[in-house]
Amino acid sequence: MRVRYVAHLMGLMRLKMRLNCHQKDVRVSGAAALIMRQFWICVGRKGSCKGRWFGLLLLMLVVGCSEPEVVVTAVSTQSPEVQLGNDVYVRECGACHSTFPDTVIVGPSLFGIGQRAKTRVLGQDGRTYLFTSILLPDEYLVDGYENLMPATFGKTLTGEELDGVVAYLMTLGE
Repeated sequence: MRVRYVAHLMGLMRLKMRLNCHQKDVRVSGAAALIMRQFWICVGRKGSCKGRWFGLLLLMLVVGCSEPEVVVTAVSTQSPEVQLGNDVYVRECGACHSTFPDTVIVGPSLFGIGQRAKTRVLGQDGRTYLFTSILLPDEYLVDGYENLMPATFGKTLTGEELDGVVAYLMTLGE
């Protein structure tokens, strides 16, 4: 094993190690950096430190060479279209519509809308119902609600955004 010490600005130190299996950089600061500094000063004095720092340095080498932690990141299982629709929903719809059951903000909750949309108008599929509800909001009013929804989404949303938000709404409550 070869060890090389490199001092950095701001008191950071890097210990570069070349091991048989791999090479790693270990960045050290604070108390560990002071210990390493003392060790290197002692080494420069031809072993006058009597090995008291050697054990700490060895421990730091072992920790620095250990395998890295496993970091688990959440990966979306939604299609890109549904992800875009979620973004559009948050930006355009979330201030007035909840996605939780029985939660009313201004308009009705959209929880389960994908299933309800399939049965709202006889002979019409759920996607068509949702497109119509977004583009012409006064066409299908839910009982007990006034038409407060903007009728401008046909002009302000792109076709891709509109497809995305409908795809996202179809997934709610599944």
